Amino acid sequence: MSGFWSKLFRSRAEVEAERAEVEGRFDDAARLYVEAGQRDEAFRVLVQAAEGADSLSRRRDFLSRAIAIARTDPQRDVARASLARVVVAEFEARPASSDDDRIRLHEAATDLERAGHFREAATAFKQLGDRESMERCLVASGDIDSFEKEANEAQDLERNRLQRRNALETFEGFWGAGDREGALNALDAWLRSNTEDHEARTLADERRSTLVERGRFDGRFDGTLVTLVGSLPCAIGREAAVIVRGAGVSREHCVVEASPEGLTIRDNGSRNGTTLRGLAMTGAVLLEEGAQFGLGPDLALEFDRFHGAPSLVVARGMDRGKRVVFVLERWLTPIGTIEFRAGRAVFTPTGLVKLLGQRVVAPIILARGDRIDGVDVAGSLEVLR
Repeated sequence: MSGFWSKLFRSRAEVEAERAEVEGRFDDAARLYVEAGQRDEAFRVLVQAAEGADSLSRRRDFLSRAIAIARTDPQRDVARASLARVVVAEFEARPASSDDDRIRLHEAATDLERAGHFREAATAFKQLGDRESMERCLVASGDIDSFEKEANEAQDLERNRLQRRNALETFEGFWGAGDREGALNALDAWLRSNTEDHEARTLADERRSTLVERGRFDGRFDGTLVTLVGSLPCAIGREAAVIVRGAGVSREHCVVEASPEGLTIRDNGSRNGTTLRGLAMTGAVLLEEGAQFGLGPDLALEFDRFHGAPSLVVARGMDRGKRVVFVLERWLTPIGTIEFRAGRAVFTPTGLVKLLGQRVVAPIILARGDRIDGVDVAGSLEVLR
C-alpha cells in the first residue's frame, strides 16, 4: 500500500510541475520536479528558462541553480558553458575593471574553450587582451576570416602604438630642448587624427597651460626674486599684475606706463596715496634712478637698474628685496637675452646653458617650472610655477 501511495504522490507532484512549466512559472516547476525526485527534469526546465530569460541577471540565476542540481558532469558542463556566455555578454556591456572581474572572465573563456565554443571563447580572450589565446580559438573554430581580420587589426594597433610613442617622444624631445611651439605642434598633429587619445590631450593641455603668457612672469634670477614685465601699462598693488604686500597698499595702488621720455609712475586712486620723497604725487612722475616711492606708510619702491634693465625694488616692506624688471624690448643678461613675443617669454642663450639639466643652445620658450643654468658663464634663471 505504501508503494501505491508513494507512486500516486509523485504523479500528482509531476502533474503540478508540468502545469507550472506550461504556465511559465519555471521557479515553481523546478522546485516541484525536485520534490518529485525528477532532478533531470528540473535541470531541463532551468536551462530552458535561462535561454528565454529577459535579462542577463535572470539567466545567470537560472543557470547557477541548474549547476547546483545537476546530477552528471555533462549536465554541469552544459550549464557552465551557458553561464560562461552570460559572463562574456555582461563584460561586453561593462568591460572588466578589477582583478576579480578578470578572473571571472578568464574562467568563462576557459569553460567555453573546453566546451568547444571557440568563437565565444575568442571573444572573451579578446576582452582580456590575450591575443594568443584569442587567435588559437579562432583557428580552432575554423573562422579564418575573423582570424585574418584580428591579425590585421593587431598590426594596425601595433602601428598606431608605435606612431603614438614617436609623437610623444618627439613632443618630449622638443619640449626638453626649449622648442615648446614645435613640441605642441607635434602633439597636436597626432591628436588631429587620434581624437580619442584623452591622455595625450590632457598632456598637451597641461603643458600649454604652463607657458608664460600675458607678458609677465615671476622668477628668480641668481636667487633674487623678480617679476619680469614685458607689457605696459602695468598695475602694482596687493591684487594687481605685480603683487606687493603692505597694510596700506591698495588692490591696484599705482601704475607704471611708457612715455616718450621713459617710464612713468602715477597713483591709481589708492586709499593711502603714492608719495615721492614724502610728498603726495598728483600726476605721472618720470622714473629716475634713485627715486623712492611710498605706497602707503609701510612700503617703498626704489627705481634703479638691474643688469642694465629698468627696475623697481622693494626698499621697505614685507617683500623687501623683490624686484620688478621692465623688459621694454629685450633684456640682455650674462647668460642670455629675454624678450616677450606676443606675450610669450623667450630666452635666447648667449652660450651653452642647461634647461632642467639638458644642454641647450637654441632659443627657449619659457614655461613655469623651467630652470636655466649657465655653462659657459655663471648665472641662473628660474621661472616660478
